Formats: sequence, structure tokens, C-alpha cells
Amino acid sequence: MPSPLLQHFLSPHDQSSATPTGSVSQSPPATPATATPSSNPSALVHHQPKLPKLPPPHTSPRTQTMTTHPFPLPPGLPPTDTLYYRALSTSASASTSDSGRETYILFLPGNPGLIEYYRRFLSTLAALLARKVHVLGVSHAGFYSQQTAAREVVEGDAEGGGGGGGGYWTLAEQVEHKVRIVEWISGGGATWREEGDGEGGKELEGEKKEGRKRPRVIIMGHSVGAYIAMETLRVLGERREKKRLVEGGDGGEGERDGEGDGDGEDEPEVFGGVMLFPTVVDIAKSPSGKILSTLLTLTGAHLPLLISHLSHPLSLLPTRLVYAMIRLLTLHPPSATATTLSLLTTPGAVFQALSMARDEMAEITHDRWDYSIWGSEKAGVSRLWFYFGKNDHWVAEETREAIMKTRGRGMGEEWKPRMVLDEGGVPHGFCIEHGEVMAEKVAEWVKGMLEE
Repeated sequence: MPSPLLQHFLSPHDQSSATPTGSVSQSPPATPATATPSSNPSALVHHQPKLPKLPPPHTSPRTQTMTTHPFPLPPGLPPTDTLYYRALSTSASASTSDSGRETYILFLPGNPGLIEYYRRFLSTLAALLARKVHVLGVSHAGFYSQQTAAREVVEGDAEGGGGGGGGYWTLAEQVEHKVRIVEWISGGGATWREEGDGEGGKELEGEKKEGRKRPRVIIMGHSVGAYIAMETLRVLGERREKKRLVEGGDGGEGERDGEGDGDGEDEPEVFGGVMLFPTVVDIAKSPSGKILSTLLTLTGAHLPLLISHLSHPLSLLPTRLVYAMIRLLTLHPPSATATTLSLLTTPGAVFQALSMARDEMAEITHDRWDYSIWGSEKAGVSRLWFYFGKNDHWVAEETREAIMKTRGRGMGEEWKPRMVLDEGGVPHGFCIEHGEVMAEKVAEWVKGMLEE
């Protein structure tokens, strides 16, 4: 059994005992490439870790035909890995139930924030939704392939690279990162582009944009990704409220879902949300949170730097040897093992993960959201889903019970979020071996949102 600190990296906030999938393989599978845009949103670079060219991991019949596409992210963002499953149809009858408005699912990972861990989950979700909804997963800033520092200098980044390439992307900056992506999608930045040559295409001309309705977003988050999603909702709401005040609107509670003229301009950018195994309150009170908080307290600000330096020797060892060691310690399937290999041999990503974890322990404390996020009677039916795990080592039982009791939907409280407690033994790090199981649940919730 590896130490709690090592387990923090060997899977996305998961200490569950994974079921072995057979004998330990000595050969890592090839990891599919992910798209990484530069400061130019249409310049996408595909690359993958330097692993031996071996057969790809097993895929089920349901997802074997699913392929990812480049996604045109907004300009000025740090390089960001994505998994994008484009809808096959965006017609009024297929893409949504709302007069042809396109729907995007934006999925945010936990920590470590590598979207590659969620490939099986996202591809299955896209397949179950019959490819009628765009499904986009994005890595957190600071977690991209072959990086040399947690926060590197990015052309167009006004704040530079945190001091010549040092520093890391804070939890608050991760929120701003996602706010910009949501605003880009809902503003038509991704939709109002002609499909091109794999570089995101070119922007549509004005007359071609006319008649196209504003896309809507369903935001999803796992673990700390749920906290980032909730904060993204809060920031978007505050900016929308400020805009209304500037334009002379009263910004009342009843305006939360806006009526508008049917093109969606007056509606919130985010249509609904799904929070999976959410660490949104008092993460430091959870079993794993207590251990990590103690380690961070004892080592101060030195722990992220120390552990990231220790990852350097791993990058010098034979890839197959490191892969075998990780597989032996975690018993994870080949695809997750290959992703963990990429993480542990990238010092900048290790530094980013631990530095962000330190932010989580300090900042994820009390419930900081009001009716604008949790809902109210005047706002109508809530389209938020929360899925909690039993014996979740990153969510204390008393914390979970308090959230479900005070914020969860009861009889006659349709305006409150739906909250579900797992009964099937799905672990916190569901993306490792339970991606398809969770995709089936989430797909049903999404279908329900679109039909409301």
C-alpha cells in the first residue's frame, strides 16, 4: 500500500483498492494524443508522451468508434489539453429540445487535472447522448503534456509566467480559466466557426452568424473540479448581474433564468450542472484532507518543490520500468497507468498538483454560495445534480450529510439541487475503472435537463 502522499498522485484523488485486471504488464500502451492550443486559438498542436508504440488500450464496442477533434479555445489561455467529441448533428430536432440551440458539456477534472484520465468516461457519455451534444473535457492550467514548469511564460499572458516560468496556477486562476472558456463557448466563439482543416476552422462571417442561436453550456466537475465549477457559476453570475445594473436592469432574483427574445442572449451562460464526488466544503476535514493538511503544515511551502524534484530521477529511468512500478503499486488499468506515468515524469505537473492541493486545503472551507447558485423558489426548477460517494476519503461524512440536508431537494422543493448518494460502491476516483458506469448515470441526467 503506497503512502497517502504518493496515492494523491497515483490517481485523481483516489485511494480505493482497484480490482486487478490481470497480470502486471511490462509494456505501457500508447496514450492517444490530446489537442493543445497555443496562444493562438486556431493553432493546435498534437503531441503525446514519449512512450513505446504499442497497441492502444482496449475499448468497448460502445466507444471504439469515438474520435476526438481539435477544439478552438479562446486566445491567451495557457496551453490546455482537451478531449472534444463533436456532436454529429446540430439541427433543431437533434442537438437540443430548445429550437436548435447547440448544447456543450464542459467537463472539469479533479486534481491531478489531466483530462486523459477521463477519456473512457467522456467518450462513453458522448456515445450515450447519441452524439447530439458537444462533449468537451479540459485539463486544468499547468497540466499539459511535456511541460517544463508548472506555469510557463505564455505569449499574450499579461501576468507572464509567474516570474520567468516559475510559480503555479492558483485555484482562483483555475476558476478564471474556466470562466473564459464558458464565455467563449456561450458567446459563439467555438460554434460560429466553419469546420476547417483540424485547426478549429475560421470564424464565420457576419451574415453566416445571423440566425444562429447562442449555445448553452452544461458544466460538470469531479472532486475539486466541482468546486471550480461552482465558483465558475458564481463569477459568471456576478458579471452578469453587474452588466444588468450597468444597462439599467433591476437584476432581481426572479431574473435568474431570463426570458429574452428567444436567442438566449438574456439567459445565464450555464444551463445546468453535474457535480461528481464534489469536494466543495471543508475538504481538510476529510480523512485524506487531514493527512495532506498535516504534511503541508509540517513542510510549509517546500513540499511541492521537494516532490517535484524527486520526480526528475523517474524521468531518467527506462519508461517500461517506471510503468511497471506504477502498475504494480496501483493495480490500475493500462490507460490510467500510462497517464500516471506521464504525470509522475513531468516535474512541472507534480509541482502544480501539490501547489493547487495546498490551495484546496486553505480555501475549500465554508459554503460560500448563495441562492444564485443553490437556487430559490422564485428562480424555478434547479438543473444542478450532485452525486456523493459513500466512505469518500475526500469528503467527510458529516460534511456530506450537512450539504444534503441543507441544500438538497426535499418534497415540494424542486428549486433545490438533486442530490444522490452512491449505492453501488463507485469510488471517488471513478475515472480509473468506473467511467462507463458513471457515464450511464450522467447521460440520463443530461437527457432530463434537455427535456425540461
